Amino acid sequence: MNLNKQSFRDALINPDLLSISWEIIPGRGALEDSQENVLRLAEQAAKGGKINAITITDNPGGKPALHASSIAVEISRLGIEPLTHFTCKDRSRNILQSELYALERAGLNNLLVMSGDYPTEGYTGRSKPVFDMDSVQTLRMIESMNKGEVVAAPKGPITLKPANFFAGAVVSPFKNTEAELIPQLYKLKKKIKSGAKFIITQLGYDPRRFDELRRYMQLNDLNVPLIGNVFILPAGVAKVMNKNLVPGCVVTDEMVKMLEEDKNQYGNSKDRQLLRAAKLYAILKGLKYDGVNISGHGLKYQDVEYIIAQGEELSNNWQDIAGEFITLHKEGFYYFEKDMSTGLSTSKPVDTKKQARRNSPLDISFSKAYIIPTLQKKDSCILC
Repeated sequence: MNLNKQSFRDALINPDLLSISWEIIPGRGALEDSQENVLRLAEQAAKGGKINAITITDNPGGKPALHASSIAVEISRLGIEPLTHFTCKDRSRNILQSELYALERAGLNNLLVMSGDYPTEGYTGRSKPVFDMDSVQTLRMIESMNKGEVVAAPKGPITLKPANFFAGAVVSPFKNTEAELIPQLYKLKKKIKSGAKFIITQLGYDPRRFDELRRYMQLNDLNVPLIGNVFILPAGVAKVMNKNLVPGCVVTDEMVKMLEEDKNQYGNSKDRQLLRAAKLYAILKGLKYDGVNISGHGLKYQDVEYIIAQGEELSNNWQDIAGEFITLHKEGFYYFEKDMSTGLSTSKPVDTKKQARRNSPLDISFSKAYIIPTLQKKDSCILC
């Protein structure tokens, strides 16, 4: 089946399909090779028929780059849907809404809503962060627009025509302590309650945590499609992420060691990186995820097709493959009891009194006394 004949939205809700999106970074400048390459890759994806959407980042790393919505317009003309990242870090609420009006008028309805990376540099120095609203509040505003926003006017309130946004959000299930993980799950609930129509995981490689996120959503009746992130990970990038220098990305010491051993034995072998990504694709399909989001630096369309083809071929043995990834992750705080036969999780929540021994008492008390109550407030601004 030609997947790109299915819209991104339709593919996600179709139980017989695994929706596939591909993340591409426009880069700095307007008329550089980077932007032209994005369009070349998007055109190849449109013709190839394996991809449902091209995901366009919004100033990743807090550095200025071509506006995501600008190149999304060009991509949509190539015959493939864009999934536009929409962040809050640089915009007041008025500008956020103004840009949403522009996106709706352009027919760019697929959005991935995030608070965004803290600004790191700009013209002659560091840019001033805004964060007037966070991702939860922005999702709430988008949902209001979808229902037909009521606005003030000189002759009395008027109701605007309903928008048609299909907005999603992100979550990281890869946090290793209770104090880190529980706020992520609370914020996940708030995002879905506020209107998120799908969820994409942040970057991580632990099959058990992928499994737990799906189980947590089922347990709490969070019935929206779930997309797993498949990032092609070279050893050098892994080292940076391992030091927590890239927000939302979790790479363990064990994984860095394994990648270094690979590098020493095989060199900077892209084939091994792509095969590892295909294995993660197979795991996500086996775990009944609704979609995968493929990302990584310097990918060609042929690389993406390889990941899809190999991932499909490996999916029948996904549980054996999951075991390979599980060995690269030490025990930490998990929400559910471990399934000793598979190394994944059961559907039984853990006894937190027992788990508490593995966590700092200070972390746990801080999570329960401050973070969770803060997240329960209507307009909290913690996390992405």
